[in-house]
Amino acid sequence: MPNLKATNPLPGASLVREAEPGDYRVLAKIHSSGFATGWTPEAIGNLTSGLGVTSLVLAGVGTGKIYGFLMARSVAGEGEILTIAIAPEHRQQGFGAQLLDATLGWFEKSAAGAIFLEVACDNRAAITLYRRFGFCEIGRRKGYTNGQDGAKQDALRMGLHLDQGRPEFARSGTSDSARD
Repeated sequence: MPNLKATNPLPGASLVREAEPGDYRVLAKIHSSGFATGWTPEAIGNLTSGLGVTSLVLAGVGTGKIYGFLMARSVAGEGEILTIAIAPEHRQQGFGAQLLDATLGWFEKSAAGAIFLEVACDNRAAITLYRRFGFCEIGRRKGYTNGQDGAKQDALRMGLHLDQGRPEFARSGTSDSARD
C-alpha cells in the first residue's frame, strides 16, 4: 500500500490514513449507522486483511476522531468500492468526497483501470457524489440491498475508467452519505 499524504481541505483539519485493528469497533458502529445490516468489527478486520483490500479512515488531526471510512479492493487491474460510511453527525460536510478522492488515488497507484461499485437506488446523495467523480450507471441489480426498513431494494451498478482520467470536481458544497 502506498503512503497516503495527509490532506486538509476542510475546516477542522482532517487526514486520510489506513485503518488499524484498534479502529474496527468504531468503523463497525459508523457502518451500522448507515446500513440496515451493519458489519461487525470482526467482519471489517477479515475483509481488510484480504488480498488487495484497503480500508481508509478519515480522522481529525490532533483528535484522532474518526469521521468515516471507505473500504476498497483492487485485483487484476480492476477496483471495487466495497463500502463507504460517514458518521451521522459528520454527513454532508464533504468527508465522503475526501475519502473517495484518496481512494481513487490508491486505485491509480495499484494499476486499477476500471472501478466498480453498487449503490442503493434511493441514495441520491451518494449517487450525486459518484457522478461528480465521473462514475456512470452501467446496470441495475434487483433486490440487491436492504433498506433501513429492511425491505429489499434495487442497487445501481456504477463504473469509472481511470485510464480516461479523472474529472476535476469542486470540493465545496460536496454532498455525501453514509450509505455508499
